[in-house]
Amino acid sequence: DDIERAPNYTVNVDKTSLASYISKTTQTIIDTKDNGAYKDKLIKNSLAAKQLQKMIHDADETNATPYIKELWKQADSGRIYGQGYSLQRLPKEVRHAALGYCYKYDFKASAFALMAGLAHTINPAIKIGSVLDYVKNRNSIRQRIAKELNIDEGVVKTIFTAIGFGAELKNNQFNAIRGAFAKVARMKHDASIRLERDIYNNLGVDEFMRLVENSTFCDIYINLQVINQTILDYYKTNALVINDRTYSNIDDKTGKKRNDRQKLAWIYQALEFTAMVQFSDLVEDLTQQEPLLTTHDCIYYKNKLSASVKVDATYLLNQTFPYLRFEEQEIVPIVEDEYFSARFAQTIQFEQEHKRRIKEQELLARNYSSQYIKQFTVTHDAPVVR
Repeated sequence: DDIERAPNYTVNVDKTSLASYISKTTQTIIDTKDNGAYKDKLIKNSLAAKQLQKMIHDADETNATPYIKELWKQADSGRIYGQGYSLQRLPKEVRHAALGYCYKYDFKASAFALMAGLAHTINPAIKIGSVLDYVKNRNSIRQRIAKELNIDEGVVKTIFTAIGFGAELKNNQFNAIRGAFAKVARMKHDASIRLERDIYNNLGVDEFMRLVENSTFCDIYINLQVINQTILDYYKTNALVINDRTYSNIDDKTGKKRNDRQKLAWIYQALEFTAMVQFSDLVEDLTQQEPLLTTHDCIYYKNKLSASVKVDATYLLNQTFPYLRFEEQEIVPIVEDEYFSARFAQTIQFEQEHKRRIKEQELLARNYSSQYIKQFTVTHDAPVVR
């Protein structure tokens, strides 16, 4: 109700796509034989989508397409947080269904790239090659570490996200990294069997110890500590201002003094917000296309950016953020077969006509005789000109 009364933002949505997602998910809930976490997730997503559906406004004089109202609040770092039932906060399956077919542009390893760029600007002599390698090749590096440690790649991704936001390597059950391993162990354990306290408290210890002994991970972790310390040392004696946003030692939300980890988080968020604004402004200048939705580290657009726009945007973005890259993902929402077929009817028709033309050309080629080929007789040795 508060959002409807005092919104400060609107997001265009695809009513048909969202309705199709709800129908598809409802049927999947009925059909699935999995009565565990998967079904629970489907039910939660379905409820969220139905609630979102009630919030949709039809096109009017302010919006040419159906839309939802949003209430966004901005932190002192610049980062924008959606309040209540914001598309920013909903499960990605629901968010993608509401946006419909579109394209997502996601900054790659943004915490590592942005902080490495700032640290190198402060001190070009620091050696952080392992972090820069991770920025460029994060998927293959995560896969390699997962294979070496015999753990799920998703856990490795969670761990890198944690250290990117300042998590330290501490072997206790409350540490974010140890906690990631412990969570997986708890999910595999039969909940009906009670574990002794000592065993429960030591879940994930073995995996944690293998991680800290992994040379690839440790090189990246050590490089990241160099980056963070370089930044903290510099801003001990220099004013901290990023894109006209001035850092305060006091957190405006809690009223408490920020520690070093919170200071680094503020710096990262301010850099990220600046990069997102710069990217969206560049795209709008080049294409006159505004974002469908902006989240913390990615932007959704209805239409795909051309290759030339992506090259220009990358070049211009790298003038400020030298290591920042983005990747493109086509968003295909979970929908019923009928909606999918209707969406791609033109593409399917084009492909069918293309196949028909190829078949016609193949038939004609069977009786084709070239005036040039007749000039040559092909032997096993070499062509002989007559």
